[in-house]
Amino acid sequence: MSILLVSIGLVLCILLSAFFSASEMAFSACNTVRLENIKDEKAKGWRKARTALRIAGNFDNTLSAILIGNNLVNIAASSLASVLIILAMGSDSYTWLATVILTVLIIIFGETIPKIFAKKNSTGFAMKASSAINVMIFIFKPLIWIIVGLTHLITMAMKEEVDEENDESVEELQSIIETAEDEGIIDESDSNLMQAAIDFADISASEVMTARVDVHAIDIDDSWEEIRTEIDNSPYSRIPVYRDSIDNIIGILHLNMVYKALAEHEENALFSTETEQDPAQDSPIDLRPLLMKPCFVYKAMKLPKVLNTLKSAKQHLAIVTDEYSGTLGVISMEDVLEQIVGEIYDETDEVDPDVVVKNDNEFEVDGDLSIGEFIELAGLDEDSFEAERDTVGGWIVEKLGHFPTSGETLEEDGMSLKVISMDGLRVEKILVKLNRQEA
Repeated sequence: MSILLVSIGLVLCILLSAFFSASEMAFSACNTVRLENIKDEKAKGWRKARTALRIAGNFDNTLSAILIGNNLVNIAASSLASVLIILAMGSDSYTWLATVILTVLIIIFGETIPKIFAKKNSTGFAMKASSAINVMIFIFKPLIWIIVGLTHLITMAMKEEVDEENDESVEELQSIIETAEDEGIIDESDSNLMQAAIDFADISASEVMTARVDVHAIDIDDSWEEIRTEIDNSPYSRIPVYRDSIDNIIGILHLNMVYKALAEHEENALFSTETEQDPAQDSPIDLRPLLMKPCFVYKAMKLPKVLNTLKSAKQHLAIVTDEYSGTLGVISMEDVLEQIVGEIYDETDEVDPDVVVKNDNEFEVDGDLSIGEFIELAGLDEDSFEAERDTVGGWIVEKLGHFPTSGETLEEDGMSLKVISMDGLRVEKILVKLNRQEA
């Protein structure tokens, strides 16, 4: 009978050790957002969710109570295992065997299996264990107070790392979004939208602008024939206007206002008795009064500030400048919003994808693809990847040290990059092959 009682006591101690180990993992990994929702919506088990939230929110006390309980039952299990061996063998010569067997049992059934289970079911287990852990915290309160106090006293001298960029908070938020997607709480499109909103604040104007060489602009001193040709060929509704050099932007011309002014001019001409104006002569309308005041943003300005600048100026287009006040390019309200919601197309847009995936290890990219998108696409380590240029084409020129020719290849970071086509000195298309080793 004594052996049976000791055996029951030993099994009970291992089960309690498993409970404490699982509770430790559950309260450290539980989804507090889900618990908050259950509590607020008064859903099934909302009282347990409320208790679990309170316990998880004061994790120092919770951890101390769990560790006290776990150590007590492990010490008790060790003593009972020794007693069981002595009763079974009739001698204390085999107590070492009790230590070996108990260690294996505790590691497998008291630590590893419970923690794996609790990690997979952290929120649910935290709710179920909340009442018992709450009672333990109350029972061991004086001892917890001493332990927590001593811990804080010892760790006071240790400097806590201050993360000015709040990287840990961002990673935690991204982890919550990924968990919500995995558990079916949100779909993939909502997850992508949230992730994009988080990354939005880290993107600068120079990363998404239309580069200077691609900007459609008008010289105010050009002949009306040249200006009209540029207006008719422009795919955009707003065009920057400069004098002498594109570095001297004097205004933004809205084409709707131009067409309206031309219509009024033609209407007035119908009722005019004056001789019809020669089209080769001066402009039938003066563009200067139609110009809107230009909005300027610095190349390193982050997109949230760019958006606020555009809103304050009541503009849809801004000129991106460098430290010398030179024009680097233009950025539109649409460019900014596309970083959150993805590409926005209208009926006149010609869709030319920046990336064409050929297979898992091979894809074709546009030379203007941003370095950030390329790193994500190729699965590279952002911290170890070195690039001083904003685009893939610029990075290739940087690595080669010269302007490449069509067909030229670059081997870099386990990749083979082949220049497919050039537009003058500009890298237009690149074929990327990832040299991944088969496992």
